[in-house]
Amino acid sequence: MFKVVSFPDFGCGGIICASLNHDNVPILSNGEIPSKYHNALKIGPSIVGFDKNKWNEAKLESIDYEKFWLGTHAHPSYIIDDPQVEIILYVNVASMESRCLLAARQCKAVSYDKIECMKACLLSRYKDNTIWTQTIHSNPKIISLDFYHLINTPSYRNMRFGTNEIVYDENKWDEWYRYNDFRNDVDLMLSQYPNLNIHA
Repeated sequence: MFKVVSFPDFGCGGIICASLNHDNVPILSNGEIPSKYHNALKIGPSIVGFDKNKWNEAKLESIDYEKFWLGTHAHPSYIIDDPQVEIILYVNVASMESRCLLAARQCKAVSYDKIECMKACLLSRYKDNTIWTQTIHSNPKIISLDFYHLINTPSYRNMRFGTNEIVYDENKWDEWYRYNDFRNDVDLMLSQYPNLNIHA
């Protein structure tokens, strides 16, 4: 049975999985975490749909990691009925704060002009493609997590994980913060958000 962390592209799956797995993998100078667990069930970008054959292949290749939390860009709606999936932590970007934070993370990764990158990211991903902007609370296999608060708010992590008896490493987050200052760009992006005609 697999424990899955489902997150969109640039959704900080590395730190989420490293924290949940108490993984000592080092954080790179660019802020990324090369965790084998966070890549284990990735079968392609989050905006290109779902390939069931690739999903089954990824599960087969990851069978030895079943006791760990494994990352994927597959949206919960694609994998919720898989009998091998025990639980899904679903990182959603329903709020405008979450969308702007995700845009900030992408801008850090590609090193483009912040405002133009932010506009391109938000318009291309969340104006027409809204699958990751939906919250899911009605399925007992899914724990829905707000991206903005998950990344920024220790008390939120403690509450959401603690309520579901999920043990994680908060110290890993403290270390990760030292390499990831993109969170400081969210206010700038929020100031531009109303001009994009995207509704949270």
